[in-house]
Amino acid sequence: MAKSYKKTTNLPRTKFAMRANLAQNEPKRLAAWEEAGVYELALKKNEGHEKFVLHDGPPYANGPIHLGHAQNKISKDIINRYWIMQGREVPYVPGWDCHGLPIEHKVEDMVGQDKFRELPTATIRRLCREMAVEQVDTQRQGFKRLGVLGEWDNPYLTYTNDYDATDVEIFKAIWDSGAIYRGRKPVHWCSHCHTALAEAEIEYGDEVSPAIFVRFEMTTVPAGLEAWEGKLDVAIWTTTPWTLPADDAVILHPEATYVAVEHDGRVAIFAEALWQKCAAKFGWEDATLASDADGNPWLRTRPWRGRLSRRHEVWRARGHAGRRRRRVLQWRGHGHRRSLQWHGGQRGQPADH
Repeated sequence: MAKSYKKTTNLPRTKFAMRANLAQNEPKRLAAWEEAGVYELALKKNEGHEKFVLHDGPPYANGPIHLGHAQNKISKDIINRYWIMQGREVPYVPGWDCHGLPIEHKVEDMVGQDKFRELPTATIRRLCREMAVEQVDTQRQGFKRLGVLGEWDNPYLTYTNDYDATDVEIFKAIWDSGAIYRGRKPVHWCSHCHTALAEAEIEYGDEVSPAIFVRFEMTTVPAGLEAWEGKLDVAIWTTTPWTLPADDAVILHPEATYVAVEHDGRVAIFAEALWQKCAAKFGWEDATLASDADGNPWLRTRPWRGRLSRRHEVWRARGHAGRRRRRVLQWRGHGHRRSLQWHGGQRGQPADH
């Protein structure tokens, strides 16, 4: 007869089951927590102590939870439980973003792309609202199943009237502080999703472009160059020629001196320190400095402003423009980035493309 080694081994005896049976036991444990009001008990225990408030960045109410939701909510729950054990009062109000493209996409998938495009706006909004209400409860049950403690019966929802009212109140407070202003900025558009894109959603591919020099014809003439009206240009150098169709203006360095260079029956304005290098690079062997009405070489160092063809502007910067070794004039930019928009906005330059 085979020997039974089980009877010869000194094993510890515990009340723990040999199998975890989590699928059956976890719901029971969570139900016990909810019945006992563990979250409420934790709030009451630390009531009056210093608070720790974790503001819940809301998920979209557009479908069942996934691993990303789990990582987000479990991480927050770990942080909250830590501060509870440190004696802090930790109210946690979960929320849901009930507006936006992800919900519209879910509805579009549900009804079909062709039919979705034919639906009136009011119907689309109603379907999105119904989707959001349904998915809020679906996700809430999923988060509770993860064991996350919080005010699940009193979440914040972005479609409720009180939430909208709070938005308006906060906006007015910001307005009253003088922090709100009206301006222009580039807004990127997704032709596939039919919606505006946030700056964080834009990913630029690698682009290898030649560095080029470009002449912009001036439609106004600075004092002293009246004889060259219709034959006057401003020269720039840029490493992004693909943005030229949307350019706005040319910036002058606030401390540089500019000259007018005559060649082949036209005059181009260059930085004085760079015009000879540029002329040599272009092969302008006969280039000379143009003169003003008094016969002296035309120089300009003080602020001035003029107009270029196709609504372009020439204006002087406030010290931000760099005079690099290879640069003729600084190009104001293409308006695709907010930083470049800001430079022009300081001079009233519109961004209407």
